[in-house]
Amino acid sequence: MDFLRILCSVFVLISHLRTFPNTGFSSEFMSVGAIGVDFFFILSGYSMAAMFEKHSLKPAWPVRFLLNRFIRVCLPYFLALWAYLCVSEKSYISSEVLRSFLFLNSYSSDYSVWGLPVLPPGWSLNYEIVFYAALFLAGFYRRFFLLPIILVMAISTSIFVPHSYIWLELLMGYYTWVYREELMTINIPKAIRWGIVLLSVVVIISARKGAGDFISFSRILFWGAPAIFIFVLIFLNRRESGFFDALSKKHNFSFSLYLTHWIVLTWYSEQHHTSPLVLYSTLTGVTAFFYLCIERPAHHLSKRVIQ
Repeated sequence: MDFLRILCSVFVLISHLRTFPNTGFSSEFMSVGAIGVDFFFILSGYSMAAMFEKHSLKPAWPVRFLLNRFIRVCLPYFLALWAYLCVSEKSYISSEVLRSFLFLNSYSSDYSVWGLPVLPPGWSLNYEIVFYAALFLAGFYRRFFLLPIILVMAISTSIFVPHSYIWLELLMGYYTWVYREELMTINIPKAIRWGIVLLSVVVIISARKGAGDFISFSRILFWGAPAIFIFVLIFLNRRESGFFDALSKKHNFSFSLYLTHWIVLTWYSEQHHTSPLVLYSTLTGVTAFFYLCIERPAHHLSKRVIQ
């Protein structure tokens, strides 16, 4: 799954390049790269279900799980958010910064839209945190496993963005793991399987204008559903998944790229650079530094917490 995570980060980067005019990219078609977030949600739900099944019987599991997620996700995000505040020439009111650190959506003064934190890519983490809270409680009440669904629905439609259904993609991934064995045994001819994948890609591209809105239910229908089809038919298939994982088994820098690319793009734009060499060399260097010095140590420490 690591290859898919890296690919998702690259897609998100592509979609954000058009946000900064001096990058030289302005094609509306690039907005389809935002589909990377939808795949991220599916992968997150899938991997959290796998972690839950493997470790949930260990002593003090709910606390271990929460600590694991804090170290693995929150600490790198806090450092990236702090770095962004240091790099950006923009000024933010204290309440907006505080809500960003607390994973509470607020009105973005930069883009005049509700739901974006100070560091815009962090909006997806707000939903992740709600999902982690749901699984934390589910660790205490294993017999009532619908609790995560109820909790995510209640919190995401009240404290977070009203009428947003994108958290359903987390549940799609979660229950894909739960029923993975059944899904893997479904024998679909290769031609039909790849035909469905191609059709899913066409739907995603065709719906890129309306589906890009993360509070739109159409995003679930025209991006979430096709994304889960692609995930199940390709990346959950034993024969194909081994090939893709082999491409990235050494290092998974996807989270570092996801967190830092907006910082680099902001710096690049505010300094009025126009050289692609400056952009991509800086992006590579910052991502590598963040991965080696922050994300990888955090990842190793988080794994020790649950082992």
